[in-house]
Amino acid sequence: CGGPGVNGDANSDQNINVADIVYMVDFIVGDLVYFPNQCIVDLNVDNNLNVADIILLIELILEN
Repeated sequence: CGGPGVNGDANSDQNINVADIVYMVDFIVGDLVYFPNQCIVDLNVDNNLNVADIILLIELILEN
């Protein structure tokens, strides 16, 4: 995938939490220009980061 990390860990802090959702939203709306490990949060593996991935990330957080 291009780097170490846990599926869903957008900000690479080894925790999957609300901060990862904020990181993804920032990227999707264009405020975050550089995102070195996008595939780690492409949870539905469609090569796009969008709201569907955010929903899957929320589900992942709630399951834990």
